[in-house]
Amino acid sequence: MLCQECHKILDGQANILHPFAGTNPGKPLFYHHLFAYLIEFAAQGGCEICKILWDRLSDAERELVRQTKNQRLPWHPLAVLRGLAKPDLSFYGWTIYKASPSDGCQVRFQFGSWGSKIIDIFFLQANRTLEFEARGEIYKLASIEDLVADGPATESMESPSNWDLIRSWVDSCSPSHDRHGCCHQFVGLATSEVPSRLIDVGAGDTGQEIRLSLFPKGRAPLPYVTLSYTWGQNPSLDQLPLLRKGTLETFSRGISFSTLPRLFQDTVEAMRKLKYRYLWIDAFCIIQDDIRDWQREAAVMGQIYRKSVLNIAAGGAKNSHSPLLGERDASFVQACKVELNWPKISSKISSFYDRMEARGTFYVFGKDFLQENILRTPLNRRAWVMQERMLPPRVIHFGKHQLFWRCQMHTACETFPKGIPEATGSAAFSQSAYGVDFQHLSCTRGLLEDLWFQVIENYSTYGITRESDKLIALSGIARMFGEEVKETDDKYIAGLWQSKFIPSLLWLVSDGKQGDGSPSQRSAVGESMDYIAPSWSWASVRGKIEHILRDFKISKVYNKYSPLIDILEISASPTNIENPYGQVHACYIRLRGTLLSSHRFFWSRYGLFETQSEKKYNVLYAFTGFLQNVVVCVIDDMNDFKPRKTFLPSIPGLLSPPDVNFLPFVWRPDNEDWTGIADLEGLLIARTTGRDNEYRRVGYFKSQKHGGNISAFLGRELSGIFLI
Repeated sequence: MLCQECHKILDGQANILHPFAGTNPGKPLFYHHLFAYLIEFAAQGGCEICKILWDRLSDAERELVRQTKNQRLPWHPLAVLRGLAKPDLSFYGWTIYKASPSDGCQVRFQFGSWGSKIIDIFFLQANRTLEFEARGEIYKLASIEDLVADGPATESMESPSNWDLIRSWVDSCSPSHDRHGCCHQFVGLATSEVPSRLIDVGAGDTGQEIRLSLFPKGRAPLPYVTLSYTWGQNPSLDQLPLLRKGTLETFSRGISFSTLPRLFQDTVEAMRKLKYRYLWIDAFCIIQDDIRDWQREAAVMGQIYRKSVLNIAAGGAKNSHSPLLGERDASFVQACKVELNWPKISSKISSFYDRMEARGTFYVFGKDFLQENILRTPLNRRAWVMQERMLPPRVIHFGKHQLFWRCQMHTACETFPKGIPEATGSAAFSQSAYGVDFQHLSCTRGLLEDLWFQVIENYSTYGITRESDKLIALSGIARMFGEEVKETDDKYIAGLWQSKFIPSLLWLVSDGKQGDGSPSQRSAVGESMDYIAPSWSWASVRGKIEHILRDFKISKVYNKYSPLIDILEISASPTNIENPYGQVHACYIRLRGTLLSSHRFFWSRYGLFETQSEKKYNVLYAFTGFLQNVVVCVIDDMNDFKPRKTFLPSIPGLLSPPDVNFLPFVWRPDNEDWTGIADLEGLLIARTTGRDNEYRRVGYFKSQKHGGNISAFLGRELSGIFLI
């Protein structure tokens, strides 16, 4: 069901709140609820769109919305100008992003100061069969109605019908099925890669005891299942029946089912329902108080997940005491089917639209349908879960509101048990969240390299309990990439690939924050016992990483970047020689480049720089003369880099020059003759107390011409530099 205001959207009866305030330039913003707090009542009343919107708001945003009960006027731009509305919640409405009879529609709901935050984007997809031609063949994509579940969803995820659905997904993905052969390419391979320990849950449907089974090398491989879960915030390890040196022999004799935490009990029962006998759980299969055992098992953990027959992802469980399947609001599972009647907009505002006419039967679902149910769960706040999600050939994800299935050839859920429609963005989501079938990527090196940048950007948003595990928790994915590029003699260096080394060095911290919103921080460098990675590696910073030059090519092609440094030597030593993709120490780069002192520039105060694509960065501005050579500097760790305020009264807000140097890396010409410079990018580096010419990274900079002269960066004597 939908509320009255959402029906107005479908009937084309909504009133315009402001003609220019939409998320697209020139697109009108329409009223939704007259007062924002009414969205909560509509959600409680069962409106399928309002429930999703309310679910997407944070607790702080919900409180802001509730405060609008005291609002004297509804949201209107005049209310803001008169000071009658709160400045941080001056707009709440929706705008049409796209609408056409063939492509479907997008409706964007926005919220915040002048529409600064998009709550959600809803797709309205026409229910029709799509046809397309490829290589002379005509292909058909099923209509959404053909993919939607037949009956109503149950309030409990642990229903017989759901277990039947899971079994149907598992059975359809069999080695004998031509389309699903690649899902099983790793299962049962390489005896030496079988986990050294597995939990035997028994061959029957019931049993009050399980036991730890030991597998020496040479034992025939067995199909086994893995579990992905989170230990929770500050877990009390003393209360968990973990595998320790003192319990190894006891666990081999048997483990009482009743002593297991709730999540592990549910997992064992799920295994028995699905007729699997062997289970790998880190808590029971790695000796928790033996550092050597942990290092040995962590080095092959990626292979353990990769060669499993199935991974059970406990997405909604907050810790090991939570249930695997719990109660849920079944309305989030039901597909929302609507009749849309958008007539052509009246001539008064028709100039703001292109073909805004759509009629017929449509299905409504949020743009973040997959992300909300899979990525935005307690499980997916852990850095370790990246490889646990990407590497297994098949995954059953117990999500926030429903079950999801993913194998190399198929993605499905309770809402769409026969396959999630492409309209939900499932293909793009699968690449970013799950990875892709690497077997078919061996000939597409460029896609593989771009995917690595995407992996790092996603991985950097996750939290990790021990910073020293940062590269280890990614080593399984790195190893998989290494297998794909082994014929090219590419080398993995502290989280970077040598073939893309220069663009990999030009990363920055987005918004100056970590994934949880706290300020970014740099880990120790040099000879510190807390050493994680060299300062030039993204792994040295706790923050959301973004790569700038994904398409960088070292060639003199107009509009492409060309290098300004010569890399003479790269050194990185793995801490564990058995895991070249894991933890490192004693890393450095020896290079030749141009150094330019910060003292040649004036420096402005900190500022929040926002791009046209709504990305934000904490920056410092440096410039020479009257706003010439303007340089935007993005700092890795604001605590690591705090220039003092100057006392020059004639230039208020100016900062004294920080003790750093500019190291230009690449430049791009502004014409085909290569006589002008369009922009230039590089690193901010600072001297260390170590050897001569030894520096560490403190940030990234970019200088654009914009009518000024940036030749001050070029034509200077090259210096030998050690970057640690």
